[in-house]
Amino acid sequence: MTLGFITDRSEQDFWFAREHGLELEVTVNPPFDALDSLAQVLELQDRYGVSVASCGVWGAEYFAADAAQAEAARALVPRLIDYAAEVGAPTCCIGAGSEQPGRTLAEQVQDFLPLLRRWIEYAEDNDVRLALYNCHWANFAYKPEAWELIWDALGTTSLGIKFDPSHPFYDGRCYLTELRDWGGKVTHVHAKDTLKIGDQIIYDVPAGMGNIEWGRVVGILNYHGYKGCISMEPHSGPWLGDRRYEGILLGVNYLSNFVL
Repeated sequence: MTLGFITDRSEQDFWFAREHGLELEVTVNPPFDALDSLAQVLELQDRYGVSVASCGVWGAEYFAADAAQAEAARALVPRLIDYAAEVGAPTCCIGAGSEQPGRTLAEQVQDFLPLLRRWIEYAEDNDVRLALYNCHWANFAYKPEAWELIWDALGTTSLGIKFDPSHPFYDGRCYLTELRDWGGKVTHVHAKDTLKIGDQIIYDVPAGMGNIEWGRVVGILNYHGYKGCISMEPHSGPWLGDRRYEGILLGVNYLSNFVL
C-alpha cells in the first residue's frame, strides 16, 4: 500500500509529495477544466519524479435532461482515461449519474450499462482500470445494492470501486461490512475522517481525528490484498485552507501506523 493526497496540480504540491514520499491524485470537478492540465502535470512529474496514483471525474451528469450537457459529460470519460494513461495512473474513478426520480435502481443500471461497458473496454485498451466512486455526487451507484446489479450484469470484469468509508458512515451504513464484502473490487481509497458527536456530524477532519476506525479499514484492505494508494482528501474547514498541508501530514502520519 502507498499513501498520497489529492492535488490541486500546483508545483508546491509536487514538491511536497516528493519531500514526504507521497503519491498524488488528480480530481476533475465541474467545470472540468482540470482535464486541460495534462501538459502541466506531465512537466511537473518529470521535474519532481512523483507518481499519480489515480485520476477521477466527479459530478458528471451523463443522463442530464439537456442533451448537450449529457453528451458533454459522456465525452469526459474517454478524455479522463487518456489523461490517466498519459500520467501513468493505474486507475480512474467515475460516477454513474445522479439518481433519477421515478426510475428504479434496476432501470438506471440498465441505462448505464452500455456506456459503462464501452468505457471499461476503452480503459482496458489503455492499461487503466475504471472504478465507480462510492459517494452520492452525481452517482446512483454508491452502495452495494447498485453494485450487485452492475456486477451481476457485467460478469467477470476489470471494473473496480473507489472506496471512502466516510460516505456509508454518513448514511448510517456499516462501512466495515461493505468493505469486507466488496474489498476485493477496491482499486483506490480516499482517507478523510468524520467527527460525529452524538447525532451531529461536526465536520470532516484528517484521518485519525474522527470516528472512522482506520486500523480496521486497513486490516480489511490487507485481508483482500489491496496494494493501491490511500489518498488523503482535505475536505472541511481549515483543512482545505491554511492548514491543508498540516492536515495531510496528520493523516499520513496516523495511517503510517498501519501502512509501511
